[in-house]
Amino acid sequence: MPPNSAAATAAATASNAFSVSLSSTLTSPALTSTTAFASAATKVIDAAQMPVVRLYSIHNAPPKSKILHLIRHAEGTHNISPDSHKTPLHLDARLTERGIEQCRNLAQKTRYHYERRGILDSEFNALEQRNGISSIHPSVGEVETVIVSPMSRCLQTAILSFPHHYDRVDESSSSASSASFIAHESWRETTNFLCDSRRPLSQLRNDFPCVDFDMISHEDDPIWSKYESIHGAYDEFDGLRESMDGPHLAQRAAEAWNWLAVRPERNLAVCAHSAFFMHQFQPYLPEMMGVVSYEDDEVERLMLDRGFDNCELRTVAFQTAEMTKGG
Repeated sequence: MPPNSAAATAAATASNAFSVSLSSTLTSPALTSTTAFASAATKVIDAAQMPVVRLYSIHNAPPKSKILHLIRHAEGTHNISPDSHKTPLHLDARLTERGIEQCRNLAQKTRYHYERRGILDSEFNALEQRNGISSIHPSVGEVETVIVSPMSRCLQTAILSFPHHYDRVDESSSSASSASFIAHESWRETTNFLCDSRRPLSQLRNDFPCVDFDMISHEDDPIWSKYESIHGAYDEFDGLRESMDGPHLAQRAAEAWNWLAVRPERNLAVCAHSAFFMHQFQPYLPEMMGVVSYEDDEVERLMLDRGFDNCELRTVAFQTAEMTKGG
């Protein structure tokens, strides 16, 4: 589906707001990576590969599509103070107490649907009204795996928001390789400021033992290092870094979606970030135009009307070209 006027208008609005300053976006309470990562940074997606992914509203999902629950991390320390995201104090920013509470509220809903998985939509609607559970799609109760950015605020959000998955791993005393949480570098935030720089992999493994980090091959942050070599250290350059590198972002987004496509699960959750979502769903960089295609009006409204709130969950169906091969 080619972009319509609503998409073009939203993209232009996003461009104007974002190009003024990402700083104000990061501090707003309502904001809108892999082994081959480094070598892919200079590649440009060929037009023949567009769109990378097609999104559908859940009830318009075609055969061979997958269900995806997109979650923005809960409130982080970098979200609540002007320019705090640029200081060493907020390197790889963690959740605030309010952010932790947001996760607890979402966890009530995900666990509720997990315990009632298999209930028909009509029965769900009645239960929702009777029990006061706000409207997130009941298929969230059947999530098989949670894919998560390796930034600490996302790791915290994923574990706290899907406690039944954490309990499942903890009870089995299984290794990280069989965990329900998998960290993936391609779903991390656009790397502009210190809050977007991840900590060493060994520290993350120690702090989040229930998460599988096997898809991350670098001990230190390769994306921050790349842009630090170009622009200088945080106190030498305080402008946008990766957010102005359209080819790199487009390749990273393609890697993120194509990796989801080849996984065996049919129902996944992804916990990621506002700016990375915005670059895909409300794009203004030319290289990001057309990475995502909206295949019906409902999903277009869902993803274009506004940015993601902290700890907000939205459910879509998706399909890539790879998923439709084989007839």
